[in-house]
Amino acid sequence: GLNSPFTFKQICKSYELLNIADLELKDSHKEPEIILEELVMNIINQRNSV
Repeated sequence: GLNSPFTFKQICKSYELLNIADLELKDSHKEPEIILEELVMNIINQRNSV
């Protein structure tokens, strides 16, 4: 079968992080690049921590 590198839990968590980043992009004074960078780092970090 398919050997996915992501678990279902990780996909849910990543989706949650995406939603948070989306909200930050809409009402934040942060640079979009910084928000996206943090999003990527968060996804990578939570993936490594499982």
